[in-house]
Amino acid sequence: PDISVVSKIQDRDSCFDHPCLIVEIASCAAERIDRWEKWLAYQDLANLTEYVIVSQDRVQVEAYDRNS
Repeated sequence: PDISVVSKIQDRDSCFDHPCLIVEIASCAAERIDRWEKWLAYQDLANLTEYVIVSQDRVQVEAYDRNS
């Protein structure tokens, strides 16, 4: 991911293994991968509550919330 946030650092690996928020900056070329493939893979992360895709080429932000 381009940006990840953890709510509580338990150990050195928690920032990589336990993010609560992931932000991807998507270009046109990577948009499909960020929107579908990565989102499906990130859903396996237990602490992840929100996934945000920011478009690099236009004014657009999409947020996916696990709880809604």
